[in-house]
Amino acid sequence: MMRQVKQFFQIVIFILFLSATSSFSAPPIPARIGGTVTVDGVQFRKGRTVCYIFKVTKQDGESYKPAAEDTDGLSCYDWYLIDIPIFDANNQPSEANSGDTAVIHIFKDGLELVVTSPASGQLIIGTSGSVTQIDIVAGTSR
Repeated sequence: MMRQVKQFFQIVIFILFLSATSSFSAPPIPARIGGTVTVDGVQFRKGRTVCYIFKVTKQDGESYKPAAEDTDGLSCYDWYLIDIPIFDANNQPSEANSGDTAVIHIFKDGLELVVTSPASGQLIIGTSGSVTQIDIVAGTSR
């Protein structure tokens, strides 16, 4: 009888432990976007984007937290890559929801370029873990 009581309490403690740890989950995998970059008719290659920053914001211009940006230049495949944080009630309550509209920006030496493709820089946020190709076309004049 004593053995059964001991086993019962061990099971209860184990269940309580599992339920407590499951409420502390990691944030969702971000939605990733990436693609080629063409500015003033010239497609960028790795090494050419040292002074450029690529950033995705909410439609109202507010930044995501963590920031959705690429500050280290193009990948070895000549692509910019940006991870957009996805909403999670516990870890990222004010971030992107799948299907939201966001805006991509390009800055050179602190000055914003005009993104013409996608139109007005707008894009639709993918699902957690998605990878979407969005090639950017921009110009330096307004």
